Amino acid sequence: MLPEQEMSALRAEELMALLRSYEGKEFIQRRDAAIIFLFLDSGIRRAELAALQVDDVDLDHREVTVLGKGRRTRTVAFGRKAAWALDRYLTERARQRQAEDPALWLGEKAKVP
Repeated sequence: MLPEQEMSALRAEELMALLRSYEGKEFIQRRDAAIIFLFLDSGIRRAELAALQVDDVDLDHREVTVLGKGRRTRTVAFGRKAAWALDRYLTERARQRQAEDPALWLGEKAKVP
């Protein structure tokens, strides 16, 4: 068994600098902001975040349904900032070339030229 490595947390100023770097209006900035806010707000695992589908997000109730360990689904709440960031991302996502893809997170190649 491998020993666990202690992870260091971001200091408050590092977190603020990270969040400021995604304040723009471009598709990728909005996607990345939504990812960061949802990750921070919900505490879901990295794999759960990556596997999200558009239909897993419920902005009205501020909840996301994730497929977790043991292939069990659970519903996780998120706050206003994550809801705001997700709403901005989903609005921009709807304009992208691959908007019909069920995966929540689209890559940069999905951008309309």
